[in-house]
Amino acid sequence: MQKRIEFHYNDKTKELYVSTTVPFEKANPDDLTEVTEEMLEKPTVLKALRLMGCSSFPQQLKQYVTCLYGGNDDKPDIDENGNNPDYSHCGKRGNCKFEGLPGLCSLPIIDGKKLTRSDIDIAQRLTDGKIRKEIAAERFTSIHTVNAQIRKWCKNFGIHQSEIIKKSIKAGIVNF
Repeated sequence: MQKRIEFHYNDKTKELYVSTTVPFEKANPDDLTEVTEEMLEKPTVLKALRLMGCSSFPQQLKQYVTCLYGGNDDKPDIDENGNNPDYSHCGKRGNCKFEGLPGLCSLPIIDGKKLTRSDIDIAQRLTDGKIRKEIAAERFTSIHTVNAQIRKWCKNFGIHQSEIIKKSIKAGIVNF
């Protein structure tokens, strides 16, 4: 790949763009060659995309790109070497049954530490203004489990509980 590419999914318009201005459907096919080949080499991913309701190839490719690269930031989703140095928050975190599926959905890494679905879920609920008791009830777990998860967050990142939301927003792992 000769150039850097940034994909952007706009939550409001539900549109996918290449850079921030070109609608995905009008993208230069040469810019999508490598990502297309990458998707076609993953039968499990193709099956998941069909189960998501993407029956046509263009729908599958658009959803694949949205899942892997849809977040908008100042870093390229695909660099000059074809690497994906970026983490994307596709907007469906916590609500997608394919979350964490290798090759389709990557879990975020912050400061070299991989987050779990539970880490993301608790961070999102804290960001939404939930208190521990509400989080426990919504997750059908005990408040002790929620407290342990929050302590784990704090220990892993050397932060106070009040900084979980700030760190989560900065890393782009929660909707704010």
